[in-house]
Amino acid sequence: MLVFQEIEIQTSSNFAVRSGTRPNNFRTGFLDHSSMLPYLQLVRFPNLLVVALTQSLIFYRLILPAFERNGIDAQLSHLQFALLVIACAIVTAAGYVINDILDTKADAVNKPGRNHVDDLGLANCRWLFVVLILIGYGISLQLALSLGKSHLIWLYPVAVGLLSLYSRYVKPIPLAGNLLVATFCAGVPALVALAELEGLNSLVISEPATIRILFIYGIFAFVATWLRELVKDMEDINGDRLIGRRTIPIILGISNSRSLGILLSLLNLFALLAPLLLGWPAFRKPGILICVVLLCLALCYFAWQLLRSRNARDYGRISTQLKLFLLGGLGLLVLV
Repeated sequence: MLVFQEIEIQTSSNFAVRSGTRPNNFRTGFLDHSSMLPYLQLVRFPNLLVVALTQSLIFYRLILPAFERNGIDAQLSHLQFALLVIACAIVTAAGYVINDILDTKADAVNKPGRNHVDDLGLANCRWLFVVLILIGYGISLQLALSLGKSHLIWLYPVAVGLLSLYSRYVKPIPLAGNLLVATFCAGVPALVALAELEGLNSLVISEPATIRILFIYGIFAFVATWLRELVKDMEDINGDRLIGRRTIPIILGISNSRSLGILLSLLNLFALLAPLLLGWPAFRKPGILICVVLLCLALCYFAWQLLRSRNARDYGRISTQLKLFLLGGLGLLVLV
C-alpha cells in the first residue's frame, strides 16, 4: 500500500511540473519530512515550544510547589494541564498562520524570499488555519467540560476572534496592535493562573511571594513583547508604508520610535529592580539576583543598540536579541 502511495505522489508531482501547477503539499507534505519544514516555519514551531516551556515552568516550578507547601489541591491533573498547553500552542500557531496570510503584500517587501504562504500556497494555509482552529476548539471544549467549568468555554473563541481581529483590523491601528500582542504574550502564564485561580486566591494570604512573582513575570513579558513589536515595526517600516499601514514608526518617525523603545527598556528595568528595592525575600536568592542583574544589563545593551541603529538589518538583529531576552526571562521561573 505504501508503494502505491509513493507512486501516486511521485506521479502527481511529475504531472504538476509538466503542467506548470504546484502539487498540493497539504495532502502530501506529511508523508515527506522535508515538506514539513515550511509548515513548521509557518507556525513558528520554536516559539510554540517556548509557550509550552513557559506554561510548564509556571505550573511545575511555581504553582504546584506553592500548593504543596500550603496543602492546596491543584485543579488541573497532569493530562489536563497537557491539554491546556496543547490548546494554547494551537491557537498561537493559528494566529501566526492567519497573520502571514493577511501580511503577504508587506512581507513581499520586508521579507523577500521568506514568505511561507507563497511557498505553501494560499489555499493550503487557509486549510491549515481551519484545521488548527477546529482541533484547538475540540481540545478546549473537552478540557472545560472535564473541569466542570463550562463558563470557560468562551475563552477559546474569544482568543481566536481577537487574533483574527488583530491580523485584519487591529494591527494597522497605531499602538493598539502592539499592545494586543503584548497582552497575548502576558496571557500565556496568566492562562495557567486562571485555571488555578481558586488555589491562587488562597495563596494571596498564605504565600503572597508566589503571586508577586507571577505578577512581575507578567509585567516583564508584557513590556518586553511591546518593545520587540515596536522594534519589528521599525524593521518593517518600508513594507508597512507600502500597504498604507500606520504603525508607530511611520507616524512618529524612527527617531521618536527609538526614544519610545528606550523608555520601554527603562520601564522593564524598573519592573525587574522593583522587587529588590521593595525587599521581596524571593528576589534575594542568589540565583534570582544574578538572573535579574543579567537581564538588567541586557536591557541597557538594547537601549544602547537602539541609539546606534540605522537600518532594517540593525533592527532585525535587535529583534532577535529581544527574543533571546524573553527566553532568558524564563530564568526567573527556573531559579525561583
